[in-house]
Amino acid sequence: AIENKIDHTAINPFAEYHAELKKLSAGRPWVGVLLSLRSIAPSPTFHGFRPVTYATYFEVLAPLLGGVLLTAREPYLTFLRDFMRTIQDLARETRMDTATLTFFQNNQTDVEQLLSSIDTLRIDMRQKQQSLKTLIDTSVCGMKVIVGFNRPTALLSDILVYTVEITNELHINILVHLKPTGWHINLYHALGDQQWRRQAIEAFLQERHIAVRPRNYPHVWRLGYGSDLPYDAPLSQVQETVQELFRQLAGLSHEG
Repeated sequence: AIENKIDHTAINPFAEYHAELKKLSAGRPWVGVLLSLRSIAPSPTFHGFRPVTYATYFEVLAPLLGGVLLTAREPYLTFLRDFMRTIQDLARETRMDTATLTFFQNNQTDVEQLLSSIDTLRIDMRQKQQSLKTLIDTSVCGMKVIVGFNRPTALLSDILVYTVEITNELHINILVHLKPTGWHINLYHALGDQQWRRQAIEAFLQERHIAVRPRNYPHVWRLGYGSDLPYDAPLSQVQETVQELFRQLAGLSHEG
């Protein structure tokens, strides 16, 4: 006997279920399962029904499917796979550990104020980046340049992105990061992380006498350019730093 729970609490008349199953079984063994999306603690009020999560059920069921793939009738096997995927998606969407949920419950007002402040910060960062974009003249480098914006959803960061096409096979991305910690300029390859592209970019920068330094990003190759500037640095100062990089890419000095 299976009592299925997706988005409802276990408030069923389990005592009546128990009595009916005892009657129907006529002395034969019977098993009651309380199948649920989320974990439910065992309780005497379930009168013999044992809580089992779908995750546990699928852990046992999935390895057994391989033995019936060739003999199972369609479309029932397809229905089963779709059902399993749907339940697993529901479990992912509703997963929230108790400690985190309790924290949000106890600090809801402070968290909402923080989120409002974050929204204000994101707006301010994008406005600064848009203003900076209007100040930069990319034509001085003499190469095709594509410009855009990027805002990582999980980070307090706004990025002005310039893609410089050095050759058909070699493009450089210039990332002008703005974070609460300040302005940071990074360079990296734009067409794929191959060793030869790293070497080609480094050789190109050396030919132009562009001083760079490795950036410590986990599993990602980056080169830093110029000195980091504070968040509230005048845009004219940030503009001059970026503008000088475009001059250097063209092989021009500041005076040139």
